[in-house]
Amino acid sequence: RYSLQIVEEVAIEDRPAYPHRGLLLDSSRSYLPLSLLRRTIDAMAINKMNMLHWHIVDTHSFPFQVR
Repeated sequence: RYSLQIVEEVAIEDRPAYPHRGLLLDSSRSYLPLSLLRRTIDAMAINKMNMLHWHIVDTHSFPFQVR
């Protein structure tokens, strides 16, 4: 039989095994609808992923900057 055990003090230390937990999206070679991109970002948050590598275009000279 099992009995109820009450613990008065607990210390939980939780951290990911790897600091970089990422995903690559390649919308330059195949079309991805905006709804899929939003769902993917939401899923990354749920799974505690912290890096999104987004391959937007297939040219080296595309000047895309994000603040």
